Amino acid sequence: MKKLLISLFVISSLFYGNYIYAEDNQELYFIDAHSQIDHQVSGINLVLERMADNNVKTTLLATRGKRNWRDILEWNSTHPDKIIPLIRTKGKHYQNNSRKYYKSIKSQIETGKFHGPAEILIYHAQKGHKAPEVAVDLTDKRVSILLDVALVNGWPFIIHIEFASLYGDK
Repeated sequence: MKKLLISLFVISSLFYGNYIYAEDNQELYFIDAHSQIDHQVSGINLVLERMADNNVKTTLLATRGKRNWRDILEWNSTHPDKIIPLIRTKGKHYQNNSRKYYKSIKSQIETGKFHGPAEILIYHAQKGHKAPEVAVDLTDKRVSILLDVALVNGWPFIIHIEFASLYGDK
């Protein structure tokens, strides 16, 4: 109950504060700081439609599943104020700490078109058969390579830790 009350207070403070200080009394809008799209979503038109329906001005977007990260760059080129590309950080190559992970990260960084890494999994609980447990140390190379590039470029750095799951609370 305490967590719920604190969360509601923080959320209401954010909404109230943003509305009062919105420039020129413009309508309140949202910025989606982290979303992902996979191959099962038809494409950019659906994303833009959902954004418009929910008054989301900009989405920081990464790919997952079988969706190619180059799609995000294409969408950003046609909708630069709406879609901000984030480096793809998840997937089986991340989980296996394989060479393909580092090759993909390097390829994305070298484009010079990304604005930060998507969330970096530090601890992620197993979710059925689709998402296995991931536990990565903060000093792991998979984390440090992205932290270094984020610091150099002044990018946001989003980490994912499911604290409740660390103690068996799912």
